[in-house]
Formats: sequence, C-alpha cells, structure tokens
Amino acid sequence: MPDIQLYIIEHGTVLESATRQQWLSLLSTSDQQRYLRFQRWQDSQAFLLGRMLLAYGLTCAGKSLSLLKTFNFPPFQKPHLNHSELEFNISHSGSVVVCGVGQVAVGVDVELVHDNIALADYEMMFCHQELQYLESISPSELPVAFSRLWTRKEAVLKLVGDGLGGDLKQLNCLNDATNYKGQPVYLYPFHPGEKVAGHMAAFEPITLSFSHLSCHHFSSLLI
Repeated sequence: MPDIQLYIIEHGTVLESATRQQWLSLLSTSDQQRYLRFQRWQDSQAFLLGRMLLAYGLTCAGKSLSLLKTFNFPPFQKPHLNHSELEFNISHSGSVVVCGVGQVAVGVDVELVHDNIALADYEMMFCHQELQYLESISPSELPVAFSRLWTRKEAVLKLVGDGLGGDLKQLNCLNDATNYKGQPVYLYPFHPGEKVAGHMAAFEPITLSFSHLSCHHFSSLLI
C-alpha cells in the first residue's frame, strides 16, 4: 500500500521576525502576498507553518525545495505543486497544523473539539443516517463525535477538491470507507493534539505514518 507521511506541528507563541522572514524567502511571491493578507498572527503563522511542513516533506521525499515556489491553488481545485507528481494536503485548526505528503491523492482535515454543538445548525450538512447517529449520542460525548464525523466529511471533500461546495448531505461518513460521486474513499483517523479531531481520506488503502515536528526541524531547510 502507498505510504503517506503526516507531519504535525503545534504552535502557541509568535515566531521571531527573523525566523518568519527566512521561511517566507522559501515561498513564491503569491504565497508571500497571501501571508501578508492575514489579519491575525495565529492565521498567518498557521499558513506559514503549513508551507514549512510541506517543505520538510519535500526534502524527506528527496525533492527539490524549489518546488515550494510552484505552489498553485486554482479556484475550486485542489492545491498542487507544478511539475511534480508529489501529492499533499494541508489543514489547521487552533494551534495544530498538519500536512499529508505522498505519491497518491489525499485529503486531510483537523478541527478543534467545541463544547457547545447545536445540531439544528448543521442539519443541511449531514445525511439522514448521520443525523440519527449524532442525535443518539449523549450530550457529554457529542462534541467529540461531531468533530470526528465532521473531519471525515471535510477530508473527503478536500480529497476530491470540492471543499464546502460539495454535496455534504449526500455523503455518508459513518464508516471507515464511503463512496463519493461513484468513487470509493477510505478514511483514516488520527489524533493531532488534545481536543483536536483529525481524519485523512484517500481513494485507495494507504499506510499512514506520523511525524510530530517542532520548528527546530526546519533549521536544516535554510542551510
């Protein structure tokens, strides 16, 4: 089975300006401009860390770091690297950032577990069977169950490149395998941090390997 590397990092404090500038130098001009458009430091830093996880994954896969400058995110499509067969997907929530890298297409999603869930607000997002399941869950267990199911659905949509524009209500993700628009999809849970749910989706069975990183791991990228 294809092996997918999942890189995970947590952040809680503002990075030093010199570090940010060094990392930004690895990105394309358009990505540098995207970084500057964020209003909150938490969002800009999560964006930057996602790119650095991808950079680390590129080097681990024996690829040139210059590929990072070819990052392309067309409207209504999956992001990709020009002139590279390497597949990846990035997600972040709260202080957690993840990036899956490998030779086959993947979708990945992480979400903070929120304590107060009003199911009525999400009726159009879940199919009948999913709503029945969530309604049967005790209030104390609902936040975790909801987040796990939500990350499954998001991972599938990110796999196919539909985003939230996809038909969520027709997508049943109660099991570890599902079908979306005639394509089989396999789902893999992971636990990136405390009170954070995560899932990866792929069109075929995969082996999922984990690497928890810190900012120190990126030092070698700047040599």
